[in-house]
Amino acid sequence: DTCNRWWISFNFEDGVAVKTDEELLKELSHLTNKELAAATAGHDRGIVQQVTGSDGKVYGYTEQKQQRFAKHRRRVRALQKKMARQKDKKSKRRAKTKLKLAKTHAHIQDLRVDHAHQTSHRLVETPASVLVFEDLKLRNMTRSAKGTLEEPGANVAAKSGLNRSLLHQGLGRILQFTKYKAARAGKLVITVPPQNTSRRCAKCRHTVKANRKGIHFHCLNPLCGHTAHADANASENI
Repeated sequence: DTCNRWWISFNFEDGVAVKTDEELLKELSHLTNKELAAATAGHDRGIVQQVTGSDGKVYGYTEQKQQRFAKHRRRVRALQKKMARQKDKKSKRRAKTKLKLAKTHAHIQDLRVDHAHQTSHRLVETPASVLVFEDLKLRNMTRSAKGTLEEPGANVAAKSGLNRSLLHQGLGRILQFTKYKAARAGKLVITVPPQNTSRRCAKCRHTVKANRKGIHFHCLNPLCGHTAHADANASENI
């Protein structure tokens, strides 16, 4: 690749029979509603908490991983400043700086991919037979905020920061890896519409925007009053 790295891969038959979604659904159809509910876990994906499960488990970058990301980001900024000072685009020194910058970006990407593999493995290892996620339109969510000359974007800096946070969390990759790992484990992964999952009370179903304030959920139904972390409440709805 552009970083002068090489890979070698092997394919082999391991004897694991992967069932289709249709076959898994047929097996699950024999369960009662109560059994199916017990076998199902919902998962909310977000920025504050990467993945929050209705089983109480929370998945995200460890402090050690965050420190490694921060170290690489500092190196990226330093190399970018160095390359900006190297005006001659054909110089060997600038080419070396550019290669170092590409390698640092590659290290950051490797960390994200490795984390997605670890998280998806942990998700599939849980007792749940059905793993449910929101059907987030991540491509739309991370679309550029700049807009066009005719229709310039609003709050560009804030939207750009949100985009960087979403991409850093690797929410799409985690779901992608979970799907194929779950299939090999005989488990089913499905996605559901995300509408109102963060506004609906998981206990009484009362749904209003004001139920959620930041990371806090408090049901405004006077007969309920359920409180929880907003992502935990959303995972139960999912």
